[in-house]
Amino acid sequence: MFNIENAAIQIKDLLTRATGVLIITRADPSVDGAAASLALAAVSAGMGHPVILVTPSELSEQVKVLPGAGKFATSLPARSLVISLAHKPGSIDKVSYQDGGDKFNMVVTPRAGQLLNPDQVSFSSLGESYDLVIVVGTPDQALLGSIYESEKDHWSEIPVINIDRHGANTQYGKINLIDHEAASVSEVTARALLASKINITPEVARLLLTGIKDATNSYEQAGPSDFETAGKLSQITSGVKGESTEERLVNEPFRRGEQFKSAPAI
Repeated sequence: MFNIENAAIQIKDLLTRATGVLIITRADPSVDGAAASLALAAVSAGMGHPVILVTPSELSEQVKVLPGAGKFATSLPARSLVISLAHKPGSIDKVSYQDGGDKFNMVVTPRAGQLLNPDQVSFSSLGESYDLVIVVGTPDQALLGSIYESEKDHWSEIPVINIDRHGANTQYGKINLIDHEAASVSEVTARALLASKINITPEVARLLLTGIKDATNSYEQAGPSDFETAGKLSQITSGVKGESTEERLVNEPFRRGEQFKSAPAI
């Protein structure tokens, strides 16, 4: 049975312990998926984490207008391979390389009387790194294309959080935050953040409201859960406290103009 509270606790714990976060959504993301991804990126950055935000394709014109959309990359930043050689100072005569087509050879020549062996060589990488992956609005990792293919070995060793609403989701994450009854992934994301007690800024709340609004056709296809979540987010954006959900739904159209196209019957 779907339990957002349990998942929220685990997500908060993983975000707290992360040193770098990759947030990725499917190619040609919807406004909803992109807004939820941007909101999670802002939350992660607010917790002090370096964030890599990726989608495998160029953004649509509708998505490009979202605040922060320019932070999306279409590929992961290159990481350099560092080859280290343990040695005594002054023991190396010269370093050269040979490009053999399908093999690149680095040649380290020791000074006369010095010996080098493979046990002295180690490898590492240099560049942006991450130890937590959040995949947003993506039912299957195959929808991430070459990015998943290049990173799947790394992903098998670190936590992957899978946030989605699609019934066809393959449940590939360590944490699968999937609500098939939700109208938007922004709603699922918002409910998780609210349940986790992670600080939600007005910027994050506005992004999530935008995603919910777009996915529900300006609330015309919204259900009770959408309005309940939107009401809580609207309270954050307006700074109003102490209102009931019903009061927020009535008052919010006047505060934010077209934020709610119509209010439901209570």
